[in-house]
Amino acid sequence: MADNKAHYKCASSIALLEGRASLELPGDIISASTLGALDIRLRRVEAFYDVALPPACQAPAWDTLAYRVFRLIKAYRTFPPVATGGMFTPKHFLELVPDPSNVSSETLQTLCSDLGYRSYNWTKSLALANPSNELSVYSQICCYYAGKSKQLRVVAIPTTRADIYGLLAVLSVENGPAIKQPMSPPIPPPFGLGKLPPGVTVVNAAPHQKKKPKRSILSKFSWMKKLAFWRKRRSDDDSSIYSSSSSVSSSSSTIS
Repeated sequence: MADNKAHYKCASSIALLEGRASLELPGDIISASTLGALDIRLRRVEAFYDVALPPACQAPAWDTLAYRVFRLIKAYRTFPPVATGGMFTPKHFLELVPDPSNVSSETLQTLCSDLGYRSYNWTKSLALANPSNELSVYSQICCYYAGKSKQLRVVAIPTTRADIYGLLAVLSVENGPAIKQPMSPPIPPPFGLGKLPPGVTVVNAAPHQKKKPKRSILSKFSWMKKLAFWRKRRSDDDSSIYSSSSSVSSSSSTIS
């Protein structure tokens, strides 16, 4: 891999686009960072977004590759402005680190593995022999997972060791387990409101239902008593007949 910052940023930008499209990041990033390999990786991203591909017979070149990368970034807004208002950014993290430029390679490799990338062989001599190659690997990995992130947005490709460390740390915290918040103690109910100020009325918002009075068993069957009206009339008729017959007999006895 050439020690070229433009090459470096172009490869990391393609990794960012791959993460945004949820495409697989190559296992051997060093071998996949040549001009021909980057052209193939970018073609996959262009096919995912239904962007017109360059002719297959056209040999890849850095100027056309850079234009195709910029076209995708511009069209699909991979670099929107970072939302403000309490968002934790790599800059906030780096302010807590005394000397982030001297972060160890083991720390960066651990953060990359925590993000879920375990395909790369960190003991490879090629990556460790050239510091530029090593930083390019870290930059492509953190840009790839930043592209997959739903909250963090990259506004500039990280090129220094400190910038890569800050972005990896924020991504690791974002993808890690959520910290449980302590539960607040329950609020006891008020024992009394005391004397209310004039003009203030306490209204009970709970619905109030009137309870029906309980009735005895005899009262429940009182309607049957009302239905037995014929018994009362028959007894009244019998008594009237008896009284009339007795009066007739008494009158007849008087006449005789």
